[in-house]
Parts: sequence; structure tokens; C-alpha cells
Amino acid sequence: KNLRKTVVPAARLELARGFPRQILSLLCLPFHQAGTERMAVADAEREIKDEQARLLAIILADGEATSAEVRRNFIQAHFRLPAEAQERGLTRLAGLSEDPSYDADMQARFAYVRRILIQAAADMAALDRAPINQL
Repeated sequence: KNLRKTVVPAARLELARGFPRQILSLLCLPFHQAGTERMAVADAEREIKDEQARLLAIILADGEATSAEVRRNFIQAHFRLPAEAQERGLTRLAGLSEDPSYDADMQARFAYVRRILIQAAADMAALDRAPINQL
């Protein structure tokens, strides 16, 4: 009978536990560092895409008459995005420039936006390859 008392602790209103409980399990905390970083990156990407969409609307409205500052800001927003997002954007612009649901003028404007992004990428690549004393 004494053996039984030492093996099975007495229980009252709560079940007896054989180990101390922490207040919160670390796995149940409402935040994780990696998740916080991913959320910050996603928020930043969303802000860039919103800015890029706003500038794209201006470029599409003005066509080749768009100010150099708007074009420059649009290009900078584009290159702040991850490489995969940049490629998706160029692919989408290529599709829109051939989409028959748009009139010829709008197709030309999509093609123009794609050209300025491709030219900016080529210019950046040339700068990367240029020796420092030539800059």
C-alpha cells in the first residue's frame, strides 16, 4: 500500500503533474523571429509594388512624354524588388504589349515600359563591368 502512494500522486481539483509547467511553451509564443522578418520583407515588397503601380499608371497615361524623374523612380522601384519579381514583371509586360484586348496605343505603352526596364538593366550591367577608373 505504501508503494502505491509513492507511484501515483494524489489528485484534487487538477490532475497531478510529474514535472513543473512553464507559463508558456516557447513554441506557442505569438511571434517567431523568422516570421517577423518574412512579414517585414513582405510589407516592404508590398510598399514597393504599390509605388511601382502608381508610377506605372503615370507612365502609361503619359507614354514617352513621362518625366525623367518618374521613369527613374519607377526603374529604382523595379530593381528594389527580388529578381524573381522583376522577371515576372517583365514577362507580364511582354504579355500585355501583345494582348489584343488593348488597343495599339496601349500595347505600345506597355512595350515602352518594358523597353525602359530592359535598357536600365543593361545600363546597370555595363556599370558593373566597367573598371572603376572609367566611371
